[in-house]
Amino acid sequence: TPTCDGGTATITGDTGGTFSFDPIPTDAAVIDPNTGEVTNATPGDSYTIEYLTSGTCPASSTQVLTVLTLDDPGFTLTATCDGATATVTGDTGGTFVLNPDLGDGAVIDPALGTITNGISGTTYTVEYTTAGDCPQSSTQNVTVLTSDDASFTVTPTCDGGTVTITGTTGGTFSFDVPPTDAAVIDPATGEITNASPGTSYSISYTTVGLCSDTEVVTFDTLPIDDASFSVEPTCDGGLVALTGTIGGTFSFNPAPADAAVIDPNTGNVTNGTPGETYFVEYVTSGTCPNSSIVEFTAHPLPVVVPPTVLEVCDDGVPDGLTEIDLGIKDTEITGNNPGYTVSYHLTQQDADDNVAPLPVPYTNV
Repeated sequence: TPTCDGGTATITGDTGGTFSFDPIPTDAAVIDPNTGEVTNATPGDSYTIEYLTSGTCPASSTQVLTVLTLDDPGFTLTATCDGATATVTGDTGGTFVLNPDLGDGAVIDPALGTITNGISGTTYTVEYTTAGDCPQSSTQNVTVLTSDDASFTVTPTCDGGTVTITGTTGGTFSFDVPPTDAAVIDPATGEITNASPGTSYSISYTTVGLCSDTEVVTFDTLPIDDASFSVEPTCDGGLVALTGTIGGTFSFNPAPADAAVIDPNTGNVTNGTPGETYFVEYVTSGTCPNSSIVEFTAHPLPVVVPPTVLEVCDDGVPDGLTEIDLGIKDTEITGNNPGYTVSYHLTQQDADDNVAPLPVPYTNV
């Protein structure tokens, strides 16, 4: 009966004889002369065994033994992005294992030899054992393909952002979430332009290698400065109230034809012409500067209407007092301008200082 390294004999005739090779093999095969068991033979080779009885009338016979062929455990491995695939080149039906098992989460299919969930760039040793009468094992090493690195950074700008690839170059950029404004992305460089200041955008970068990778980065564009301000007109210019970003510069735009002067730091206008219109521009000085122009008109000088003489008749009461209604001159003095108010004083100085106004009606003493 053949075995993987020889064979065993079963005597069906007279026992007690002797076994031997005939002819003697050239390899290291050994035969037990008593039992006929052959060991250390070459798989697949044939041997002639002679059995000689030991009785009064000895006889001999021969049998040809062909040793069983060893299984072929040959296989190859093809690396993938997360493991490998196996191709059996020998006897099929065996079992695959990781030997050793690195314990990093990689999984092997025992029937197919497919490795999944492997780590990029890691080397694994796979053992394949056949399942035939003469099983054999063999091992192969495989290194998982290196995965692309899709990492990148974004530097925000006032109208978008610039990209620096820190991983694998040559990939493609796109918006992960399409923007609702007019922002544009360069698919090769990832640069975003025409974006809205202070707005969030998500960029996706996908490499084009055999083991491609994708990464998404979200960033906010820089906010633009606030150049808003208002002007309170005065009689010779105006006073500025800055409601936006401080630190900018004020100027006339366009420059006036008169001698008006503007303070570049505060924006206040002086030495202007009453009733003249001016245009003040404010330009911020931040990373994302902005500008605005405010038009205003200096207050016009009031129109002085010299009143006619107020004639007052004595009330006929001999008490030395006369009540005078000064208010009857108000309309004449203001020219019926509702923006004017009138007060009356005993002296020019009181009037200039706007103090001690006379009551209306006024009782002359």
